[in-house]
Amino acid sequence: MKPALTVLRSRIRVGSSETLSAQTCQCPRCDRKLCLMWPEYVLHIPLHRVIWLDCPGCTIMPCPVLLCVADNAARAAWLFEHLTKEYEFLRNPNDEDRKKWHTIQIDTGVFDANKGIEATLREIVSTVGKTGMAGERVRCVVSVQMLTEGWDVKSVSHILGIRAFGSPLLTEQIIGRGLRRTNYDVLNQPLDERPEGYEETVDAFGIPFVGFPVQKRNRPRTGSWGNKPVWIEPDAKKAKFQVRVPNVRSWAVSVTKPLSQVIHVSKLATTLADPVAEVTVRPVVGGNPEAVMTLGEFRREWPLLRTSFLLAEELFGATNPGSVAELGIGPTFDELLDVSREYIHTRVTYPTNGDQRDIGIYNRRLQARDLLENAIRGASGSGTAPVPILAKPEWLDSRLIKRFQWTGILAEGKKAPTTKVPCHTDLEKKFADFLDGAKDVVRYLKNERFGFSVTYYEHNRPRQFYPDFIVVVRTDDGKETMWLAETKGEMRTNVPLKNGSAELWCEKMSTTKHGQWRYLFAQQLKLEKALSKGTSTFTKLASDLIASG
Repeated sequence: MKPALTVLRSRIRVGSSETLSAQTCQCPRCDRKLCLMWPEYVLHIPLHRVIWLDCPGCTIMPCPVLLCVADNAARAAWLFEHLTKEYEFLRNPNDEDRKKWHTIQIDTGVFDANKGIEATLREIVSTVGKTGMAGERVRCVVSVQMLTEGWDVKSVSHILGIRAFGSPLLTEQIIGRGLRRTNYDVLNQPLDERPEGYEETVDAFGIPFVGFPVQKRNRPRTGSWGNKPVWIEPDAKKAKFQVRVPNVRSWAVSVTKPLSQVIHVSKLATTLADPVAEVTVRPVVGGNPEAVMTLGEFRREWPLLRTSFLLAEELFGATNPGSVAELGIGPTFDELLDVSREYIHTRVTYPTNGDQRDIGIYNRRLQARDLLENAIRGASGSGTAPVPILAKPEWLDSRLIKRFQWTGILAEGKKAPTTKVPCHTDLEKKFADFLDGAKDVVRYLKNERFGFSVTYYEHNRPRQFYPDFIVVVRTDDGKETMWLAETKGEMRTNVPLKNGSAELWCEKMSTTKHGQWRYLFAQQLKLEKALSKGTSTFTKLASDLIASG
């Protein structure tokens, strides 16, 4: 049977009911003769008996990509080896240059690297499907708990799930990796006027389709393909629901007493200054530590006074970030120098073959610096207080949200300042509907295009966390409490980091003039269980969720 040829994104798609090992065909776009390899199965799962092959004469779009999703490194490593050994189309060339590879494996380490193979892979995975860039050759990506959101590659045509899916939200995120349109204009055209092949599809295997239009839904339908774009903007009729939030850029430490009265150096933990055979120092600008001198040379070049000055300088920068020093609210350099010298002389220990000057070695000094900084910041209520440093504009205001279009799920937003509430998932809509009906909720805002974020650190790198909702709740005494609320279906590894940072942000903000702040994390199963009890107030819902852990 002669295979049927269809051109899609400048690639040749061959479909046939016969089992073929190899075949030649002619590209209908450029008339170039191509040899198509035709494996009957991929991972023993028939991929519609379809194989894609780059046509050298057609370079309009990159090669479609198979995305494989695993839940641990061992399983991903096995899959990577299996694909690259057993399937010619996915086999990598015998070349150490990853940019020439067709199949790559990524995990969290790829996105936290500045140098080496991981950094190269980060560049590749960030440019998959982009002609002329590092990821243009990629045909398969093996992912370990990554790429569930924020990866906007438009050439993913097949998705293979090799893991458990315990959350409908996770399945939505995974399927979404293969539904990234290059243009949404076609959705505004009448159905009978749309061109052939406009549908956005993806072939997925091993992923449960509960909640998708391929099965009958067991829950109310809240969104559908082909939704008309809806304009969302601040509603003048809802001006009373305006939400304003301080635009915090960083946090400083305000000292109300002499620093010597705030922290007691004699009660701090000691730091062991172990000697090393060869001392490494950090370069002036970026990079990893670089060996420059022997231990004897280092001790001669770094007396205790020099280390004390450097330690005080680092502490001053940490407790007086940016322009805070001009405000004169933080500890002074002289105070930090006195504390640093006292700590080095009284709390630094060293072995018999060591020397007190070894505290100047970067890793040893870093331990001492962290101890002192934590002691200063942790002395709240006894002479220090956190001070929010505001950016420009100093306030984020819901009235300043710019008008935008939304084609996804919408909630009514009776207590929100915008015309509608944009939601990414059914879970967010369910939560917004609850807020509309909660008796103690005064107003709320979906944090979409608003710009509010909390900084958290992952692998010593700053990240931004955008909570889903900002909710104003009236307490029994008539006062208002500001809540940051996050709904979540899948528990990823960085969720505890985000939650901890948000809780700390609220704790520090509550000590300022900006009122009381609290944080609520609403995991999907626990939220649905709490709502099923008929909870009618936000305070009760928060109490139930916090009590459930």
